[in-house]
Amino acid sequence: MRRIQFAVLIMSILLAASINAQQNDTSLCRSLYEQGQYNAATECFSKKAFLIEPQGNEAALLQVYSDLGASYVMADEPIMAKAVFGKLLLLSPTYTLDPDRFPPDIISIFQLARKEYLPESYPLRFSFAPGGIPQYKNKEKGKAFTVGAIQALALAASIAGYVNYSSKKSDLYVIAEEDVDAARLSSRMHTIGFVTFSIAYVYSIIDGLIHKPTERTDVETGHNAH
Repeated sequence: MRRIQFAVLIMSILLAASINAQQNDTSLCRSLYEQGQYNAATECFSKKAFLIEPQGNEAALLQVYSDLGASYVMADEPIMAKAVFGKLLLLSPTYTLDPDRFPPDIISIFQLARKEYLPESYPLRFSFAPGGIPQYKNKEKGKAFTVGAIQALALAASIAGYVNYSSKKSDLYVIAEEDVDAARLSSRMHTIGFVTFSIAYVYSIIDGLIHKPTERTDVETGHNAH
């Protein structure tokens, strides 16, 4: 009984290994690419990527993404190529294509994807700029708009509250009795606006510094034969 169980276990392991090897084998896809059948190659590599993605095999996935992106370039679909290269770069930001194995037009699209999908290093002073600029520099445009809008509205409310409060004062800095309630409301608006702006500004600085990209010195080179 134990021998049967052991045999079943071994067969299961071998079968799983065989299936995994077949999923990761891209020789057919490469053959289509080399024959100039670029549309067929994109379809083949897309299927391979779909099979490999759940496995968590980063090395194999990077290989397929680079091949798929190259196939899209050669199939005259630069937008799709940039999208695939973008996925590759988000998975491995330091990845680059080997110029000895990829033609310039493919590398050019890859570099465009790098600029579009990955933030570039920028001077530290931008991390302290208001208006959501740190988030914008980090390629987080949605967050940049939200942070910038909150800061702008809060600052506007603070200034309006201060101006209204100041207008209630006489030359002797005395507030008339009938204007006391309005002055208090304006004072509160000024305080709340100032505090809100300060919180949003500090958040913007901290968030910007946390996500600020660094200069890339160590670059991983893709090893793909084409």
